[in-house]
Amino acid sequence: MGAFDTIVTVTREDGTSRTLSIGQPSLSIDGRYARLDGSDATLVLSRADAEKLTLPVRDLFVLSVLDFDVQKVKQLHVTGEGADLMLSREAGSSQWNGTYNGAVIAPEPVKVDDLINALNDFQMDDFLMGRSFESVTAASKAVVTLEDGSETVIAVGPEVEGKYEIAITGMPCVFIANLADLTGIISQVSAFASMTPPPAPAPDASGTVAPASSPETTGVLTTAPPEFTPSEVPVAVPAAVTLPVEPAAVPAAESAVVLPPSAPEADLPAEATAQ
Repeated sequence: MGAFDTIVTVTREDGTSRTLSIGQPSLSIDGRYARLDGSDATLVLSRADAEKLTLPVRDLFVLSVLDFDVQKVKQLHVTGEGADLMLSREAGSSQWNGTYNGAVIAPEPVKVDDLINALNDFQMDDFLMGRSFESVTAASKAVVTLEDGSETVIAVGPEVEGKYEIAITGMPCVFIANLADLTGIISQVSAFASMTPPPAPAPDASGTVAPASSPETTGVLTTAPPEFTPSEVPVAVPAAVTLPVEPAAVPAAESAVVLPPSAPEADLPAEATAQ
């Protein structure tokens, strides 16, 4: 019968337990040998039931191992695969700033949210117990910083036969991811390379910077009209106009002013002589 090397133990709330020991494939029935609670009696489990009880350990875990608050991320720095992406924002702000390989970019908020959610929801393929964070030599790295200053570092090792070892700070093991699973995130990072802001308008020969066009002026005819030539346009000359002539106003005659008669001179005394 061989060894019973797969042990399944179920413990109840009251502390009692039951143990099922599963051995090698049965020679007569499509299944595997089994023993219950250490008994010498040998049973046979059907192959379907045996497969349910002998799942790979990785299938017993949800391998979406990152669990940070995406609304609290204030900075994301991704390096590797020829890219150096830095995204940051002020606490409480929805406006992201960034650089890609040192060049300033204008990150689209929706694309930033998509990348952060993709990292947080990423599903690993497997894990390796007994491996530390330092055991992975990072070829790529992502550092997620929250508003409270806490950081999560994701170190991705070099590709080996289509698989990557991934170490995450605070985790007691190393994870395995497939190249196909990482391709989507790599593409999302690369998409930021095209998010460069529009170039500043260049000055003309006189050194004047032309104003940027606006939606209101786009499509408006800006060609100057042809020069005006007086000879090309007939000018109508109005007929002579006779204006009525009013007689000049005659000022009214001034009223005669009657002066009062002068008083008669008084007779001088005889003895008065001229001085």
